[in-house]
Amino acid sequence: MITANASPVFVKAPAEKGVAAFVTDFLMGGVSAAVSKTAAAPIERVKLLIQNQDAMIKTGRLSEPYKGIGDCF
Repeated sequence: MITANASPVFVKAPAEKGVAAFVTDFLMGGVSAAVSKTAAAPIERVKLLIQNQDAMIKTGRLSEPYKGIGDCF
């Protein structure tokens, strides 16, 4: 319960980070994005192949439907 005579509480803002900290954070974000995209690319390719297999069969680019994700490799 807050009473009428409670004194206000002030919190200091965090200190400004320098340019070196910004560059480090920026590079770490870039590296993590590159790693995640590289890891997800094969999974995304398999998904697209399975989604488009009907069109690929109709155009003659695929002779029979994929039986599972192992057939996509």
